[in-house]
Amino acid sequence: MQSRAKAILLAIFLGVGISALLQVLALVAHEQGFTSITRILDWPNTLLQSLVPCVPVGSSENPRCEGSPLNLLAYFASLPVGAVVYAIIAFVILRRLRHVA
Repeated sequence: MQSRAKAILLAIFLGVGISALLQVLALVAHEQGFTSITRILDWPNTLLQSLVPCVPVGSSENPRCEGSPLNLLAYFASLPVGAVVYAIIAFVILRRLRHVA
């Protein structure tokens, strides 16, 4: 039971660490102008932002979307979403490695 608790804690640590590292890499990619790479590295935010409705501004010839408080909420929600997904993946890998050894 103790090894399971250690695996869970390690998986949480890895999930948060990987998510934070990818956020930093996405920020660097964004500053360098690599939009596609930014969207891939920050996939939780890309996913959640796609669920937020567009607030249309501009003309019909030049339509644009304006950000709303929902966009900010989606961004902050994307941080734990990524950490949880990476923690689950890390836990599965750690458990499989333990059973192999």
